[in-house]
Amino acid sequence: MSARAFFEHLPDPAAAPAVERFRQAFGAQADEFTLLAARVTGTPVAHHREEMANVLATLQLLLLPRQPPHGCLFRARGRVLIGLPANEPLAMPSVLACASLLGGNVVQLRPATSTRPVVERLVALLTAQGVPEGRLTLLGADKALVEPAIRASDHVVWVGSSATCKLIAAQALAASVTFTTEAEGFDVGVVDETLDEAELRRAAVEVVSSVTCHDGQACRALRAVLVPARFAARFRALVDEAVARLRIGPADDAATEATHLPEILESAELIFPTAVPFTSRLEIVPYREEADVVSALERNPFGLSVAFFTRRAVADVLAGPAGHARVGRVLVNVPPRPVDPTVPWGGYRRTGSGPHDPVLDFVDVASVYRR
Repeated sequence: MSARAFFEHLPDPAAAPAVERFRQAFGAQADEFTLLAARVTGTPVAHHREEMANVLATLQLLLLPRQPPHGCLFRARGRVLIGLPANEPLAMPSVLACASLLGGNVVQLRPATSTRPVVERLVALLTAQGVPEGRLTLLGADKALVEPAIRASDHVVWVGSSATCKLIAAQALAASVTFTTEAEGFDVGVVDETLDEAELRRAAVEVVSSVTCHDGQACRALRAVLVPARFAARFRALVDEAVARLRIGPADDAATEATHLPEILESAELIFPTAVPFTSRLEIVPYREEADVVSALERNPFGLSVAFFTRRAVADVLAGPAGHARVGRVLVNVPPRPVDPTVPWGGYRRTGSGPHDPVLDFVDVASVYRR
């Protein structure tokens, strides 16, 4: 079978009409859902409006006959259990559930306790749009239900902390169930010496925007930025200026950009945590030569994204320090943003694991984003 034939996708005709109706109904109720998401997560409603816009665009793409964006979900696995995290309560359940339904699967969702009210409404809305009976269910909140649900599944997709994903992976392996896990990232930004003052200022603004994304409750938020030592002090000043311009307020206020000020630290060396706290916190770390950047990227135990702010050509970035980063996404002059569903995505090391697809087990794929 050719690679193209292997990845060809036609949305399941039994589920596609319901998913399209859901997309329209979800959009019509966007204000209600984004406000609910802000209240249950305590993060700005403005971020959830951006999240909603991304969801609606993604659902439209998922309905197209095309190479499947989420390969592990679009395959007809049978019974798929999807564990959901406590952040991004609109995107995760709707996109993952719809992608799996369009692949012809029977889907069971297990939401985090805090976001269960949002997921319950999403499931009710999807069901009301005509999802075939028995194709979409919600697992109860009792943790004791998870392991039996894994044993009853043909495939498990779990998004959560690295500790939780490790436990889920062990239970799936013990039950001989294939699985895919996606855990948090410790995303690092790299500023190089090619930037002028205006570009350095823009990089500082985008770094702060990433750090405060969902008040830091997003796996793609930058956690550290490596800056040439000769202008580390200037970059810190520009970051402080960007932080001072943030609109701080309550989560349900449309003007709020963050509910609290991010914590900005300066460190002589980048020390990676064993677990990533979901809060808006940034370390600024100076470096003297490219070898210092390479060393930091190689030591990162997480592998979601790395963002470069540079004038270099993309090919030169990939041939340089980026070639030492074991990550799912390389970003050039763009901070980590919502995943583009039309390209491969995922993570390495503590961020992602699992026997994915029988063909993709033998392929290393990363995405490159550039401006």
